[in-house]
Amino acid sequence: MSTDPSYQEKNLQIGTQPEDPEKLEGVTEDFEVFKQTKDGVNFRTVGWPMATVIFLKTIFALGVLSIPAAMYSLGAVGGALSVIGWQALNTYTAVLQGDFRNNHPRCHSIADMAGVVGGPIMKEVTGALFIIAYVILTGSGIVGVSIGINALSHHAACSVWWAVLATVFVALAASVRKFHQIGWLTWIGFASIFIAVFILVIAVTTRDRPAAAPQTGDYEFGFYAIAYPSFAAGMVASCTIFVSGAGTSAMLPVISEMKNPRDYRKALFICMAIVTAA
Repeated sequence: MSTDPSYQEKNLQIGTQPEDPEKLEGVTEDFEVFKQTKDGVNFRTVGWPMATVIFLKTIFALGVLSIPAAMYSLGAVGGALSVIGWQALNTYTAVLQGDFRNNHPRCHSIADMAGVVGGPIMKEVTGALFIIAYVILTGSGIVGVSIGINALSHHAACSVWWAVLATVFVALAASVRKFHQIGWLTWIGFASIFIAVFILVIAVTTRDRPAAAPQTGDYEFGFYAIAYPSFAAGMVASCTIFVSGAGTSAMLPVISEMKNPRDYRKALFICMAIVTAA
């Protein structure tokens, strides 16, 4: 095998598998976004169990509460098939993203990957699109927090003040330097939303009849095994289920801080299995 550095760099950049991964392990480390050095800050501190929890927090919170309405539109059979199909596609896409990133260790985001494929212009366009998307997601999270606190609190403060408070906490959490340092926060975040959804499921399934249904006599529940939605309603419901597990692009920065980026698939498959089942 050639030991020419230019050959090794080209081999890593084009994504081909090295002839002997063990011999190229040190070279691969040289191309990582965060190199493991004795003198510098060690960013590679995330093990695959913590990466799994970070992935779960990223994916599970994205749109789980909107899935019941989508299942109502599609019916039990169509909704279940949509969940399985879209989550399988999202998992496959995440595998491709992780493999591409590990074959090009300098990539830290989708924008970097777009730069490898299409050059600097595509990198900047893709980066701008993701900045806009993350601003919108952050805004929705802040609005959600302010509405939730406002609903639970009898304080005289208005929703704007709660939104400001939520913004401060989001900014502080986002300013933490390493994913490893906010690992405990992802545990709390995932556990809280999972428990909240679990409580909601118990609350609505242990009642004899829905609150909006007639209190006596037969009633039409309105949920069918096979539904026949309109084209618009069916597409909205299908897209809702797809988006609920489509946050896999946010996993890429986590890979760069994993102790062993090759463990990415292990964390991914556990995460997506739990999300799909839930």
